[in-house]
Amino acid sequence: MAKLNEMQIKFCEAYQGAAAGNASEAYRMAGYAGNESTIRSGAARLLRNIHIHEHLRAMSEDISGPDMAIADRTERLKYYTSVMRGVDPYKKFKGVIEMNHRTKCAELLGKVCGDFVEKVSLTLGESVPDDEERRQIIEALKGNRPRDRSEDS
Repeated sequence: MAKLNEMQIKFCEAYQGAAAGNASEAYRMAGYAGNESTIRSGAARLLRNIHIHEHLRAMSEDISGPDMAIADRTERLKYYTSVMRGVDPYKKFKGVIEMNHRTKCAELLGKVCGDFVEKVSLTLGESVPDDEERRQIIEALKGNRPRDRSEDS
């Protein structure tokens, strides 16, 4: 694999990390500058570069093993806790984490940890209706339903 310069490596890291696949954002985060058109074309040029492509593939193979493909319980709990406390672990939020995101993470933490589970106790009566009693109940319910207007004609 050809050696990449420092800014190209930063681009790859940002592309798969904080920029979450947004090439223009990764281009900016790597330290490249310019107007919007320059940034878009430069980012597209880097993505077409075979050495960048190989480096991104190698990076994704490193993190896509069986242990890393899906966030486990501990990782989710750490993420929810950090966002709830106002810390952005992946630097995806611009500036301060808004209260609605923090509240949602607190709610998700509560659900995951079982804080909102309501325990209900159900006690059945001593007798269960037999077939004849069930039939009488059903007939009584049928007799109480509203009549169909088509029957009046």
